[in-house]
Amino acid sequence: MYKDFESFLIKHQETIRRLSNIVITSCEITNDISKANYWIPIDDPTFKIKSQITLGKGYRLFWDKYEQETLIVDDCGNFSAIPNCHNGEFLIIK
Repeated sequence: MYKDFESFLIKHQETIRRLSNIVITSCEITNDISKANYWIPIDDPTFKIKSQITLGKGYRLFWDKYEQETLIVDDCGNFSAIPNCHNGEFLIIK
């Protein structure tokens, strides 16, 4: 987790620019995945499984009501539950 929001914005300014096709009125970091609507993966040296995500890229979060888990659409266009087990920052973007 970042100590302050400014350092987070500086580190992820390119990702935020890519999300600029949506109108952002506020952006907040949260530890609660159930409140977040975007996820940015960060380096996770303990995660040894090959995955189809790009570090620093923003991914829209989706709730799967049948499996009761949060998913993203990975870089190959497949649903993935990786935000549940890989380090990343959860964002509330309005």
